[in-house]
Amino acid sequence: MEIGDTIKLEYFLRRIEDMNSSQRVIDYIKDVAEFIPTRDGLISASKLLEQFLFDPAMQYAPIEKLSGGEKKRLYLLKVLAAAPNVLLLDEITNDIDIPTLTILEDYLDSFAGIVIAVSHDRYFLIIWPTVFLNLTEMEILPNMKAVIPIIWRQRNAARESMSKKVELPEQ
Repeated sequence: MEIGDTIKLEYFLRRIEDMNSSQRVIDYIKDVAEFIPTRDGLISASKLLEQFLFDPAMQYAPIEKLSGGEKKRLYLLKVLAAAPNVLLLDEITNDIDIPTLTILEDYLDSFAGIVIAVSHDRYFLIIWPTVFLNLTEMEILPNMKAVIPIIWRQRNAARESMSKKVELPEQ
């Protein structure tokens, strides 16, 4: 697979990357970008941090003072600050709190690029995506309603295979 010159790919993984614990929160984001392009124009790193619940006092605190959830949110912001046009989110709803998820959903609503999200969160899948990819059957599905029969088919097939008796050879 080749990634074209115009593709700027970023991804949010379930595991937080190593962070310099003595670095200030704002500097962690400014290392990526001082100003972040959005559909509404450029916003400062400080404004993006504020939008994602890092008040001015927290922005100048060292990363070591953050909780695990705050570090996860900061890592998410680093990914967003890189201004990708293709964003991969791996089980994003497992790793962030509800207020952050709500802010992220609003952010993604105005995101100008493509978002590919892997998720088992039904609520997230119902309200947010516009297209679903069924990788098992290599098909594009227009909405969650089209996904439900596939889920039931896979669930029934799994139950059926689990209910089959395993016969051991006689010795």
